[in-house]
Amino acid sequence: MNIEKEFPARYWINLGRRQDRRVEMEYQLELAGIRAERFPAVDARFVKRNRGYESAGRYALALSQRLAIRKAMLEGAEAVLVMEDDVVFHPELVQRLEEIVLPEDWGIFYLGCAHRWPPKAVSDGLVKVRYALDTHAFAVRTPYYKRVMAALSLRGDEAADHPLASDWFLADLHGEISTYACFPNLAWQAATNSDLAGGVYSNYTENGEQKWGGEELHGVQAAAWGGTRWSGWKRPASEVTDPKMGLLFLTRGEVNQPRIWREFTADAGDEVKVFCHAKDREEIVGGFLDGTQIEDWHETQWGDISLVRAMLALLKTAMRDETLTHFAFLSEGCIPIRPWAEMRRRLKLDPRSMMPIKKADEMKPQQRARLDAVRNLSVREMRLHPQWIVLNREAAECVTEDDFTERFSEIFAPDEHYFGTVLAMRGYPIADRVNPTTPTWVEWTGSLRCQRPVIHCETSSRLAAELAARPGFFARKFDPSSDIGKWGLHRS
Repeated sequence: MNIEKEFPARYWINLGRRQDRRVEMEYQLELAGIRAERFPAVDARFVKRNRGYESAGRYALALSQRLAIRKAMLEGAEAVLVMEDDVVFHPELVQRLEEIVLPEDWGIFYLGCAHRWPPKAVSDGLVKVRYALDTHAFAVRTPYYKRVMAALSLRGDEAADHPLASDWFLADLHGEISTYACFPNLAWQAATNSDLAGGVYSNYTENGEQKWGGEELHGVQAAAWGGTRWSGWKRPASEVTDPKMGLLFLTRGEVNQPRIWREFTADAGDEVKVFCHAKDREEIVGGFLDGTQIEDWHETQWGDISLVRAMLALLKTAMRDETLTHFAFLSEGCIPIRPWAEMRRRLKLDPRSMMPIKKADEMKPQQRARLDAVRNLSVREMRLHPQWIVLNREAAECVTEDDFTERFSEIFAPDEHYFGTVLAMRGYPIADRVNPTTPTWVEWTGSLRCQRPVIHCETSSRLAAELAARPGFFARKFDPSSDIGKWGLHRS
């Protein structure tokens, strides 16, 4: 949508004595490239009665909003955008609005709001509101002017089961008038001194996310991207009585330690099945991985989305075997450091996925910065994790049901973000259903800015003892010449 064409009347409400707000708002509008008219606010100091509102300030705001809508109606504007002078705009507000098309039935529209009830996703960046608050930037279409003005008019002694404020009265109309909102928010309330609150106040973080009710909004973003909220987690968790694992090898060629893997899989029998996506398919002929190459093949590059697409291809292929309960991603340098009997016992006791996941505030700045390139991704859904993880079937179903790889195609190392972020985005209860244990051990070297995994050749008894004490199942990187096999960590 074009903001000026969609909303011919555009007003921002400002008290005459708040010149600080006026200067800031004029700057914000200029920065965003929006032309709007200042609308003088009613001063609460001169309001003698609250008219049924909880305070004179609340009534003064509602009266100012009603008068702004009335002005648009008298001028014959097809729609009006009403803003408060403490609004903050997303830096890409205009560009992102251009990608949104409002449905023909819209009556009320929010550039941003605080959802009391989880909304319903409509399209990329747009949700249908069920019940939401805040009026820092909202629009009304002409057929609904009078109904909205009536909701904001004199309340008298009417009873209400919620706070007596204009945003709550407007929210009462959401079930009656088709209401939509940008999601994530493209406008929100700044944390500034509020005349209404009597101090510094805002319902939002500096990124525009609402501070409360956020857990209920998980999964909305996935649907807004063209996917769906994951509902399978609502079923009660069940014990896995017979764990069976798919070994998903994403490799350049043959594994480095084929003897170890042959012994491990022979010991596991039909409870383990091998799948391979080799970059050099000729190299695996005659080796341990011979005959395991999947049909869906992708040309892969380091740090590229092609790695995620290859991993998803492995996962989807392995999931066709409905007897498999768990799926482990592995590289050619990986080895098992537990016999299958021990892995099986642990998975029976704790069938959750194994995946150490970090939220945005736990990431390093450069890791967090990667995800800034993912359009419309909420900070709340951003996750970081190792590439080599173990997923149970439930989590695997969640991450493969919809394909979001195109959204991550512009970032570096998407394999370290995709699976955890999609789980969070789709509403999967990570805290309850994911074991934060690292399934694959690796030793890192180098500076914080440039770390790389250590390649092991000679294996001391001290390292073997360390691996034996680890809670995970696998370890990497072991060179083809490594003598790790002499310790028999993989044998029953």
